[in-house]
Amino acid sequence: MIYVDDRLYLYSGEGKYYDEIGDFDGEIDSEVDGTTKPYKNNQSNFGTGFKYKILDDGKTINLYIVDNRMIIFKTEEDRKQQIIN
Repeated sequence: MIYVDDRLYLYSGEGKYYDEIGDFDGEIDSEVDGTTKPYKNNQSNFGTGFKYKILDDGKTINLYIVDNRMIIFKTEEDRKQQIIN
């Protein structure tokens, strides 16, 4: 989970590889224990130093990790909708 712009985002189960990205919207700079929900902006429950880009009017966040991999996070509401569909 990550917390960005006063919203909690959940891992969508999706990941991709990406080419070079230059313009990010922010970076995860603090973390909580792995079993705890993040509660501060730019916080995760799995580590720090990951850059992100906000998409879909704030519904989706692409989080850029090592080896040109990206994992996708969605708001809790959108994640539930994804499971239903």
